[in-house]
Amino acid sequence: MLSWIVGSVTMGTVAAIFLSVPVTSTYEGGLPPAQPGTSLVKPLAALPLAARVAVLALVVALLAGLAGIAWFTHWESLLPDNARGRGWWAVLTGGLGLAAWFFAATVTFGARFPADLQLVLGYAGGGLPFALMAAMLDRSWRVTLAAAAVCVLFIVAGFLVVSVSSPQAPSAFTLYFRYLGYLLNSPSCAACLQAGPLRLG
Repeated sequence: MLSWIVGSVTMGTVAAIFLSVPVTSTYEGGLPPAQPGTSLVKPLAALPLAARVAVLALVVALLAGLAGIAWFTHWESLLPDNARGRGWWAVLTGGLGLAAWFFAATVTFGARFPADLQLVLGYAGGGLPFALMAAMLDRSWRVTLAAAAVCVLFIVAGFLVVSVSSPQAPSAFTLYFRYLGYLLNSPSCAACLQAGPLRLG
């Protein structure tokens, strides 16, 4: 529950920044090719410096919060109850949780959810990926299997939602990397965008 709260507060605010902060007037990099649903969100480089610093600070706060949970709560993980085990718990919960959170964002973009719905989902459910990752590291194999099963169901549902909402768009897996390249506006993701921009519906 604590990992859910920490994830929702921090990553919900990150989503709010990307969705609501206007493009800086000094940005000269040019917007990268748009992907389905990205008309609502700007790439990181196009945000004002204060917004970019805030995004970084929120991610750091997320990881710090998870580290605090690892160090100062009753230990129920299958990882060793020592500094290394607790550190790995924070790293795995944070890293895998961020990857899962971005997949959820991919689904909302690909399904063209409106901005207000995305914000509600960001704050209400933004911590769910981190809670699921924490549950997968639980000492009880029943909790681990249940969390893994929920993850599989959400992944399958995400693919179905994107395919039904955007029949002409690529799969959620392909969009995942296209969105990553779009938000980071990174030349290293050029291969993900080689098909060119997709028409927004």
